[in-house]
Amino acid sequence: MSISSERLPSADTLAGQAAKTASGWMSDAVIEIDKLFGKGYSKQHPELVAAFMQTAGLDEAAMHLRGLALAHQRVDDTLEVLSERITQILERG
Repeated sequence: MSISSERLPSADTLAGQAAKTASGWMSDAVIEIDKLFGKGYSKQHPELVAAFMQTAGLDEAAMHLRGLALAHQRVDDTLEVLSERITQILERG
């Protein structure tokens, strides 16, 4: 078992990434809304752009929660293996 040396990005780095992500979502929203409803529709209906961005944000949050759940499962699995090994050692000795 190895311990990862990967660290979380700094708050400044995350803030910069968040701005770029939001900008990308906004561009995607305009493109997709205009593709669906016609050129300029997104400009006339900023509430659709906002809803698109909110949905994208919720989807990203769900993906992060999934990652946390997977990490939790790996920790749980590792603890179970360790518990079994300790039990085996204690039963032998």
